[in-house]
Amino acid sequence: MTATNGAGAAGAVSASEQSRAAARGTCPCGVTLGIKNQHGLCRACRCRALSADPDVVARRSRAALATYQADATVRARHKAATRAAIAKRLEDPAAMERLRENGRKHGAPNFPLANTPEARGRAAAATRARHLGWCPPEYYGLNASLKAKGYGLAERKAIILADVPGTPEHARRAIANHQDAQRIRAEREKAQAY
Repeated sequence: MTATNGAGAAGAVSASEQSRAAARGTCPCGVTLGIKNQHGLCRACRCRALSADPDVVARRSRAALATYQADATVRARHKAATRAAIAKRLEDPAAMERLRENGRKHGAPNFPLANTPEARGRAAAATRARHLGWCPPEYYGLNASLKAKGYGLAERKAIILADVPGTPEHARRAIANHQDAQRIRAEREKAQAY
């Protein structure tokens, strides 16, 4: 009777495990999901889905950048790991040969194309647009002259954006000018009244 009960219990357990597994469901990749799984995906598929979501990627990038900028030890660790990886790569003769071959394949044929005045002008314009994204192109000359006179970036931004119509700085300056004009007119009228 003990053997029968044991065999019956073993048979019942495996049947109940099978029914529980069927109730839990499976991931689209075929993995049986756990009892507490709420997403309907296994861990690998869930990570893949989250990594494909642009909002999640942007949030992770912001958090990683904040950590990197805030913690000097993280920056030092990253710097050391990067240097070690580069040194290790430079020690590998096969990797060095691949770099040389890549340079011969892509660098030499493209050098004359990238060294024309038009290409250098396009590169300079792209760099200027990237560095001076806050400054309208018609104010590039003013920015250069202010920089040559020793003004810092914050001061140059304040001066230039106060001239650009449609910016909050321009609106503040226009309001301040109007208030000054009203104050001066009121003072003049008061002085002339006597």
